[in-house]
Amino acid sequence: MSLEQWIAFALVYFVVSIVPGPSVLMVLGTTLAHGMRGAFWLVLGDIVGGLAIIAMSSLGIGAILATSAVGFAVLKWAGVAYLIWLGLAQIRTARRPIAPRTPTRSGRRFATGFWTGVLNPKAIVFYMAFLAPFLNPEEPQLPQLVTIAATASIIVFVVLMTYAALARRAQRLLRRPAAHRNAQYAGGACLIGGGVWMAATR
Repeated sequence: MSLEQWIAFALVYFVVSIVPGPSVLMVLGTTLAHGMRGAFWLVLGDIVGGLAIIAMSSLGIGAILATSAVGFAVLKWAGVAYLIWLGLAQIRTARRPIAPRTPTRSGRRFATGFWTGVLNPKAIVFYMAFLAPFLNPEEPQLPQLVTIAATASIIVFVVLMTYAALARRAQRLLRRPAAHRNAQYAGGACLIGGGVWMAATR
């Protein structure tokens, strides 16, 4: 991969990453409910899920899923159901009496980010179509994939944590119990919205 190809990939991937989608909505919802620490672990999980998708695409597993209507549908609707279930669970939590805040379960947030990323078949198809123009077939593939994976991970981390910081600034204005509860509802709605978004894409 030449320097020009790397710069082109980074610029295009940054533009794609800042467009709101399921991952952005998921980060907003998690930040409103669990703060920056929860968002941090969620974003790490999402990044690892993205790395898993890049690995699957490079190993040819992505091609199998992309050409299998059944496999594609199973992954898609599993991801939709997972996001909507998370959103409904958060809304149910918001309806309960406000209790003292408990420490964020980093493992749970990480798993949420990971599985939401892995269960998005559109991401697999996207990487298969998106990576090819930036890979030089005359050079070893592994170093190029490592470069792409590292670049994509850094971009995703910066973009999603920026969204989390914006949500955190809004959360600081929500000091009253009623406002805190509304933030929980908004977070749940964001997660459900991510599921609906995933369901609507083809």
